[in-house]
Amino acid sequence: MVKLILHHVWIFLVSGIYGTAIKIRTNQKYGVLIDAGSSSSKLKIYQWNESSDSSQSLNLELIRNTKHKPGISSFVTTSEMSGFPAYLAAIVNEAKSVIPSRMINDTALFLMATAGIRILSEVDARSLIETARRFLSNSNNNPFKYYPGSVRILSGEEEAVFSWITTNYLQNFFGSGNLVLLLGDTSTYVDENSGTTVTVLGGGDPDNCLELLQYFLRTANHDMCWPKPCAIGPIYQPSIGTDIFYAISAFVYAPMVHGSLNNNGRLDIEHLNSTAFEYCQKTNDQYKVVRQIQRNDQYKTNDQYKVVRQIQTNDQYKVVRQIQTNDQYNVVRQIQTNDQCNVLVNWSHDIRDRKQ
Repeated sequence: MVKLILHHVWIFLVSGIYGTAIKIRTNQKYGVLIDAGSSSSKLKIYQWNESSDSSQSLNLELIRNTKHKPGISSFVTTSEMSGFPAYLAAIVNEAKSVIPSRMINDTALFLMATAGIRILSEVDARSLIETARRFLSNSNNNPFKYYPGSVRILSGEEEAVFSWITTNYLQNFFGSGNLVLLLGDTSTYVDENSGTTVTVLGGGDPDNCLELLQYFLRTANHDMCWPKPCAIGPIYQPSIGTDIFYAISAFVYAPMVHGSLNNNGRLDIEHLNSTAFEYCQKTNDQYKVVRQIQRNDQYKTNDQYKVVRQIQTNDQYKVVRQIQTNDQYNVVRQIQTNDQCNVLVNWSHDIRDRKQ
């Protein structure tokens, strides 16, 4: 879900940061964003009307949303890097075909790389970004407006913040008293210990897992927390009171699988705790058995469907045969009737001839 809504706000944010509001005759504005993800690059083109009222949020309209495969990390090897400029050119050309020609020079284009690039080595990530910058900073390749920060890798913190702002913006929550709690996937995280690799192996022991989680999510010592109060590590978190929270992204999957959401999408935390605790006691082998049972059930369903289809086919055949039989019977009866009629007519004629 984050990927679907995250980018609606990026143009709004970066436009304010880099000053892309260009004074032209029309108040129609456009923005181009290339979301360079792990498996593909998404081209997103936005349109909005410029407003003189800075207190009003922009009403962004997504007018183009296409996916270009593979992700740019596929070009990281020397042998593949030669195809990277052509890959970018295809995306730029598509953007040119959408935006009115008179507006292209006044429209900003951004390439923002996310989690798929952050996991690369520094050398590989830097090579990709520098290649993209060289290509897109050349006006012969890219007629759109280019700024020094137009091509870069978003940090996990930035992406998390942008996602949070986006969700609240699209839900009209700013000033409403509601909040969105953003719990996400690889793209949305704030890492206290950058550069530290942690490997966690499951062992079917949920109590031990909780201890590990509590360790990683612990609050910083009193003298390291400022301003107070702190949530995870030294990160400030104000009192949340009784506000309604909205969880998005990967946080939604587990409650859905365990049936812990009601019809209105509200989370039953006690149900989730109990079902998750039971599920987490399974070993990998038991998990595989569960998955196999699920697959078998799907297979049985397919077989049942085939049986139903066969029954339907047989029934249809029987109906057709019955119709054929009925028709044949009717034909025979008609023939018999006709023959009987002919016999009667002939018999009648024979009687008349005799009388004469």
